[in-house]
Amino acid sequence: MSGFDPLVERATRRLSRDRELRGEVSRELASHLAASAAEYRSAGYAEANADAAAAKDFGDPDDVADALWEANRFRVRLRAWGWWAARLTLVPACVAAACWMMLPTLATSAAMANLSQGNWVSVSPVMRWYDRRVRARMTADQRLIAFGDESAPDELARWSAVRDAHPHDPLAQLRVVEEAMVRVNSAAAGHPSPGATVETEAVRLRAELDRLDGLQPDNALVPLVRAYLDLWQVTLQDRNAPDAAVMIETLNRNAAEPARVETYIRRLAGPVDEAALAAGLAHLAEAAERPYLGTYPLSRMARRFGALPPPRTMRDHLHRMGEEIALRLPALGHYRRVNQVVCGEAIRRAEAGEVAGAIGLLDQLAAVNRKQAAGAETLIGVLVARTNAQWERATRVAVWRATGDEAKAAEALAYSDALERFWRREWVAKRADAASGKSGSGSLLVGDLASAVPGFDVDATPFRKSEYVQFDRAALLLGLVLL
Repeated sequence: MSGFDPLVERATRRLSRDRELRGEVSRELASHLAASAAEYRSAGYAEANADAAAAKDFGDPDDVADALWEANRFRVRLRAWGWWAARLTLVPACVAAACWMMLPTLATSAAMANLSQGNWVSVSPVMRWYDRRVRARMTADQRLIAFGDESAPDELARWSAVRDAHPHDPLAQLRVVEEAMVRVNSAAAGHPSPGATVETEAVRLRAELDRLDGLQPDNALVPLVRAYLDLWQVTLQDRNAPDAAVMIETLNRNAAEPARVETYIRRLAGPVDEAALAAGLAHLAEAAERPYLGTYPLSRMARRFGALPPPRTMRDHLHRMGEEIALRLPALGHYRRVNQVVCGEAIRRAEAGEVAGAIGLLDQLAAVNRKQAAGAETLIGVLVARTNAQWERATRVAVWRATGDEAKAAEALAYSDALERFWRREWVAKRADAASGKSGSGSLLVGDLASAVPGFDVDATPFRKSEYVQFDRAALLLGLVLL
């Protein structure tokens, strides 16, 4: 602390409104006094006398304070106005800027969350503008392959236009068959008996199946879907009704340690349409004889991606991911319905004493399920295959128990347990690869839709990195707003 500090403090007291300015003037005055005292010391003055002489030359500190105020009064007020203006405008401006920066973050995050659920709907003006830009970079044939006929009245007509343009392409026909199956499932939902709408859609689906049969005569999908069209109207009792279902305890796929859960095989309810049941079982037998079963969603995805422009931006990658998810969610309800009805019929035959017939049906069903598992191209398809196999194995145990053959029932249950352990190991391994990104399709939001077929993985690295960017940006913006 300098001996001139009290003097400087009195001289600058009227500048206390502006601490920065007062500090600057105080440093200048202290430097001036120190230089004056140094001159007196060099002239032979003692230390105390030199300081006193310098203070005397400085003059009355109150007079100096008044002079400094008059010289800096306008400057002090101008600086005060500037600080108040900054307080009134900069903080709201920072908050507004943060909110403006957050809008694209929220929009991108919402788009990512939507497409992770299989939704890619261009509902916002930004998305519609982007979609128009994508289409402007494509030829007419590329737009047809990637998006179908966008002027068509419904999805079936949209993709039928692609099939009509490429009548000998099995992948184009498979897309039409899949859409026709979706329409039948939607029309049949909640209807205990066929209605006019269901029958109309079923006729259209049968016609499309005939066309596919000419292109892929070895694909078991054709007779399996025909079996579905026959068997969907065969009634099943609610599994929650008293004595409506046979219950078998099987291993729980999701358990870390071996545990058992209840697997229900639903019974056929009367009266049963025996003619439809017989026709459906005949088609099941045909499906069991054919060499393969599949709708090849990833092959269709690769073709559509080949028509899209190469991705250049994050929005391009999001658009591709949305298309990928939409194609990786095929219509799988027909597998479930066929398995339910066939398992119910096997139980009915076993309880009627027709053990050979019941086991024969389950053998055919097992053959179809194996083909469906072999043709599964995504983890969701693998999960559906596992569920169908679980029903078939549990029904086999129930059939042997119904006949009183506990030895064969125990053997069937042990085989079921071994297969379930295998499924659990495979599923955990594939999920781990998907979550870690080893499969090329992993991210926080997109996991179960990962490919189960090597070579069909779409690089989701930009999608995965974008998730972390969204989280980091949101945290930074929140910190800015709080600051």
